[in-house]
Amino acid sequence: MHQIKRNLTANALGQGWSALTSLIVVPLYLHFVGAEGYGLIGFFATLCATLAILDGGLGATVTRESATLNQVEGIQREQLLTTLRTIETIFWGIAAIAGLVVALLAPFIAADWMKISPAKVETTTDALRLMGAAVVLQFPVAFYSGSMVGQQRQVRLNVIVAAATTARALGAVIVLWILSPTVAAFFAWQCIVGILTLVALYVATWRSADARATPRFKLASLRRTGRFTAGVGAINVLALLLTQTDKIVLSKVLPLQYFGFYMVAWTAGTVALRLTGPIFNAYYPHITQLVSRADSASKLLHDYMRGASLMATAVVPLSLWIAFFGKDLLLFWTGDPNLAAAAHLPLAFISIGTMFNALMHFPYALQLAQGRTKIPLVQNIIASVLVVPMTVCLAERYSLPGAALPWLLLNLGYMLFAAPLMYRTLLTEARRPWGIAAVVKPIILVTTITVVFYSISTFFEDRVGIAALAASSLIASYLACAWMSGWKLTHVKTFT
Repeated sequence: MHQIKRNLTANALGQGWSALTSLIVVPLYLHFVGAEGYGLIGFFATLCATLAILDGGLGATVTRESATLNQVEGIQREQLLTTLRTIETIFWGIAAIAGLVVALLAPFIAADWMKISPAKVETTTDALRLMGAAVVLQFPVAFYSGSMVGQQRQVRLNVIVAAATTARALGAVIVLWILSPTVAAFFAWQCIVGILTLVALYVATWRSADARATPRFKLASLRRTGRFTAGVGAINVLALLLTQTDKIVLSKVLPLQYFGFYMVAWTAGTVALRLTGPIFNAYYPHITQLVSRADSASKLLHDYMRGASLMATAVVPLSLWIAFFGKDLLLFWTGDPNLAAAAHLPLAFISIGTMFNALMHFPYALQLAQGRTKIPLVQNIIASVLVVPMTVCLAERYSLPGAALPWLLLNLGYMLFAAPLMYRTLLTEARRPWGIAAVVKPIILVTTITVVFYSISTFFEDRVGIAALAASSLIASYLACAWMSGWKLTHVKTFT
């Protein structure tokens, strides 16, 4: 558990700093490049997330294989290193092709896809070409970070990521302020930082792997992990399609300014995922190791519930707080009443959907650790059939709120249907304690507290009073949830 605590602390500090930095710079980006410019920055984030489907499950394979790297010797270790080198080479090949495609399609995207004035087509095209170069430098990061997570070198990883995030965000603000307040300058800076980040990650990853001989590319090495990789790849393709459909559709049907509004709502509404990552990354390699040991069933149950309870404590208070106080938060954060009025309802939908998504991370981690990909694959196939057309219809009819609603319904569906199916075959004794202690009780407790504080705030007109009540609501929710979580961890067996 010492390793988990150290990794968890490092992940929390690293992700917390990254989240704080991202939140700080959004109003500054809006000031320098406007809502349209931020729409392009949001389009870049959407593009990177969408192109992540091209890893075909290799990212999850990297983490899973790296988790056992230090437990084997001799030929087995050499095979693992060969597999990692092969996957690394594939990542770089995919990145080069994806970046070239984006650069070639830049004129079409600017002129025919996005809703911008003809006078801005040329500058937008230039920004999109730089975006293509940034994609090349962003895509391979998943390989190196995934390997370091699996090797449990997460302190070193978070130092690199936090430094890179600071350079990307605050450096971009300086560039926009001093050199040129344009989106092209923003992406040029992202390319510079991307090169430095990749060099640091490459050196750190292979030093941690401690390869005694230089591993070689060998495509045949992927046969051993082929089934797992294909299953996870299919899951990721569908999952990313589901999470990015709203933004892809909105980038086409909305003016770039309103797409920028939506991306601000998405940035704020998914901030809880910054808390999810540190917990998942700390526990997933540990769960994978416990699953591989035949004598660790009771410890697996205990540590699984411990992590799931921690996840609920971290994300439920923040998500519900953002959902209820969203309009005031957006106004305070950006200072733009038009943005706050347009984005607060989609923000609420996104935030609650993100909460359900975060709570499903531990059931998903258990399935990956067991090498079981059937249930998440089937659920995503069904969801794609339903959610994609629903998103298109609702976005075209109800604009921003309509585009955000399927995200909420999708993740609620996972909670209600996918989780019970998984617990019928995996860690069945955790089904009831997880549902009660890590889902229902935290949501009921935090909702009650937040509704009380929000109701009182409606009687206030001054922003200071509203801010004080909002802050009090968040603090009270975290304290109550933490107290209950501590009680649960001591009495897990009373639910089984």
